[in-house]
Amino acid sequence: MKLVIPIRIGRHTSTEELIGSMAALGVTLSSWPQELIKTVELPGKIQDVRLQAVHLVNDLGLEGTCFFKDIITAGSMRGLVPMTMEMAFEARLHYQDQPRGEYLPCIMNPVPVPIPDEQKGDLCNDGCILSLDNGVGTICVVGVPPILRFHPSRDITASWNPLNEPDRNTVLFLAE
Repeated sequence: MKLVIPIRIGRHTSTEELIGSMAALGVTLSSWPQELIKTVELPGKIQDVRLQAVHLVNDLGLEGTCFFKDIITAGSMRGLVPMTMEMAFEARLHYQDQPRGEYLPCIMNPVPVPIPDEQKGDLCNDGCILSLDNGVGTICVVGVPPILRFHPSRDITASWNPLNEPDRNTVLFLAE
């Protein structure tokens, strides 16, 4: 069965309120997400949406190597669109029963990495996205590498970097 995460956006009136909701649930924010959450644009109206987990190889037909934009294009051909940063943070609040060891990169338009350029390294030159990580109530920032590599026979539980390792093939999109 495909993972679908129903979320409600627009329920927080400020980023401070969103941060407070995360703290109340014990969600851990490392330094990069702490910086990014301050820039979240809140829509001001409550809306229920669904986030859909998809397998990059089995569901989207991607394999070998591709660019991040290829993931977005393949998803859009199946009625999936990138989520907003608010949706990624809300997904962390709503998906509290995430299995330990599961990593779910949130497909969103990459945002600038909130650190000085000289500290980024090559991995983050194309920006970053958020990822729901490890089933322990964390959300982290993942650098978007220039080229992504996939392996069709692996699952999402074997290595750390969700977008640069071949065994991370499941991602989270906004379902239209």
